[in-house]
Amino acid sequence: MTLLVDKTNADWGFWDRWADGRWEPETKEVIERFCNGGTFVDVGAWIGPTVLWAAPHASRVVAIEADPTAFEMLTANTADLPNVEYVACAVAGFDGSTTITTKGDSMSRIGAGGVAVDCLTIESLFAKHGIESADLIKMDIEGAEREVIAQAEPFLKAFGAPILLSIHAWAPWPRDLLPGWDREVLEPHEWLVTP
Repeated sequence: MTLLVDKTNADWGFWDRWADGRWEPETKEVIERFCNGGTFVDVGAWIGPTVLWAAPHASRVVAIEADPTAFEMLTANTADLPNVEYVACAVAGFDGSTTITTKGDSMSRIGAGGVAVDCLTIESLFAKHGIESADLIKMDIEGAEREVIAQAEPFLKAFGAPILLSIHAWAPWPRDLLPGWDREVLEPHEWLVTP
């Protein structure tokens, strides 16, 4: 299998690190622990590493990626997986459009200039794509997590799926926005939260 990766990440052997378990082992463990034949929702799927981990364990994988460059690599890297659905949009605290930096690397950010992309709230996204339940939601959207959680916390709490939430140093943590949720700190930049 030939996997595409942006030139920035190629310098540190990204796919070699992914294949031998050195890239985000906690993420892989959580995906394998929670994906039990249901739906895996990957908000910020990037170029597909977590999609590739989840696909053998889920009946449906919904891969959401806003960065057009990364989206192209995502679809190429996971094209042979029949249970993957692709959504080219940003997840934000509002429905409409926003901008995103587009480099294909894992650091593209919405609202930071660049190209215009469509955006949806998590509730609108789930309704539009018929997502009625999920074994796990992974959210890694480079600092926009706080905006999404602030808008969607009541919906997500009622939805009831655990969320693998990435936390970024440059964005305020959404800890105060998740009252009553259980938290498992996987490493300094990842939480597993459950309602």
